[in-house]
Amino acid sequence: MNTTVFIISFTLMLGLSLWIGRSKKNQLSTNQDFYLSGRNLKFFGLTLSFLATQLGGGALIGAAQAAYQHGFHAFLYALGLSLGLIFLSLGIGARFRQLDVHTLPELFTKYYQSPVLRIISGIISIVSLFLILVAIGISARKFFITLGLESELWFMVFACTGILYTVMGGLSAVVRTDVLQGIFIAVVLVSSLFFLDFKADLSLCMNASSEVQNSNIPWTDWLLMPMLFVIIGQDMSQRCFAATNPKIVSRATMSAGFLLLFLSLIPVILGLMAQQTLSQNDHNQSILMTYMLMVGTPTFNAFFALAILMAILSTMDSLVCSISSNINYDLFFFLKGPEDRVWLARAITLAVGMSAMILSIHLDGIIELMILAYKFSIYTLFVPILLTTFYTGAKKWHVCMLMLVGTLLFGASL
Repeated sequence: MNTTVFIISFTLMLGLSLWIGRSKKNQLSTNQDFYLSGRNLKFFGLTLSFLATQLGGGALIGAAQAAYQHGFHAFLYALGLSLGLIFLSLGIGARFRQLDVHTLPELFTKYYQSPVLRIISGIISIVSLFLILVAIGISARKFFITLGLESELWFMVFACTGILYTVMGGLSAVVRTDVLQGIFIAVVLVSSLFFLDFKADLSLCMNASSEVQNSNIPWTDWLLMPMLFVIIGQDMSQRCFAATNPKIVSRATMSAGFLLLFLSLIPVILGLMAQQTLSQNDHNQSILMTYMLMVGTPTFNAFFALAILMAILSTMDSLVCSISSNINYDLFFFLKGPEDRVWLARAITLAVGMSAMILSIHLDGIIELMILAYKFSIYTLFVPILLTTFYTGAKKWHVCMLMLVGTLLFGASL
């Protein structure tokens, strides 16, 4: 990899992202401006924001790693993410926009006047998203090690940049940087295909998919867990709430879903190629980057490494903003005061981002805990949220029973 090209492009991308955040800073006067961009997101920005957020560490690094270990069915994970966006486009996302709320847990006070249900569901959402955020931070830190940049300073500069522009510009800055990052990621991913010999590599793909070890994770979890979490996750619903109108939500999620389906196939193919080419890989190394270092040119590899980091950053900033939104609206909603407490939104966002960064440095593997939180959120919240969203006759006790049953089913699944 051409380190000089990487450092220059890395600095330019982070600098441009900070400039975007700074340019939005003085345009925010209320919490709704900070967390929902004044409910004024248009189709193009919304589509690329949905895409960039989901095309993060999971669909890129995670899919390649899973394909290397478990074969082509690792694509089920990316397929699940894509189907989640497509299901949102079939009316669910539009309905979320019509509800005129800031978070999904807010539905429980809007329809049932139950602050307890709102706080409980808010905490479940916060914990789930925070564990995912820390895990993605760990993957970013390990990715710098793959590049030979072992100093924690690289990761800290990277993470602090994402935190800073999110603190300054809120969701508006996150979406604007998503557009920049999403276009860059898509161009680099498609360009990586030119380094593959499709005649020879197609047979390698088939051999790889038949020789890899079986996963101990059921295929239903590969497909259904990401799909269902996309539908009820605050990071996705936040964008639905922020759209100009419901029709734009449907168009944007449909477009992003099909784009994600195509682009996420590329890291799966690269992971299968790596399975036939690489020897046993070190646990601290990224399969995706290690393989590209073998087949790509030094200059292209610098841009490819940057694309992976931008994919991670586009997910990290989204999660930081979403968690902050849940904390502000679902835990602090009882605080009476003006809507223009943007300082509080920024303080919460800063605290969330810095906490996740510190934990990412000191922890090394919380994947099992992350999966448990991921599943617990789906088991306990998926049905109650959709019931409240679409069925006006639902009662408070219905939701309580569903959450209790979901908790019991989750316990039985362990």
